[in-house]
Amino acid sequence: RSLAGVFAWTTSTDVLARFLRDAEIVGLKPNWNVPSDPAKGEALISGTEVLAGDKVVLEEFTFSPRQDNLVSTIGQWLANHALPQGEEYQYWREALPERLVILPRDGFRDFVMFSTEIATRVQLDPSTKTVAEGPWSEEHLPVDTLLYAPLMASPTRAKNSVRLSGAQVLEKVGKLGLTRTMLGGDETVGRGIVSLRFVSGGGDS
Repeated sequence: RSLAGVFAWTTSTDVLARFLRDAEIVGLKPNWNVPSDPAKGEALISGTEVLAGDKVVLEEFTFSPRQDNLVSTIGQWLANHALPQGEEYQYWREALPERLVILPRDGFRDFVMFSTEIATRVQLDPSTKTVAEGPWSEEHLPVDTLLYAPLMASPTRAKNSVRLSGAQVLEKVGKLGLTRTMLGGDETVGRGIVSLRFVSGGGDS
């Protein structure tokens, strides 16, 4: 949560460096490099969308802003390559470059550890209305969290069928037209719904 602009996407140089390493494995070549790690208490931003006065205020933490054009470059690349391209995501593609914040390693670690939502749940017996299971706790990622995963494939091994190379397997996966899935969530409470975007390697645009 951001005091200005409602919310911000946060990341760190460690996360960005890991992403570049994984992107190289699959042949993806982003047009940006990892910026230098911001100093303790400092946040790298690209504009004024997340500025509350002269500070960046995220949850209960306050950071001194440092403008860096590289933040906008990274945010625009992510908007173009990571977010779905439908009209319903136009607002988010425009917002991402302006609301991306690169935090110090320790600051981002604290958000990951302490700023995710923890929900306590119980399951009721429908006939007695008493607790059938629980209580248990679930940790939820913030809405609109941006996740990535390298997708790789080996040649098919099934007997008595047409053999496909790993590249052909990936091509078929891309043609399935998958745009939504559910990861680690529960359909009864509407959690875990994820929009998908497949991006092939081999280019920087």
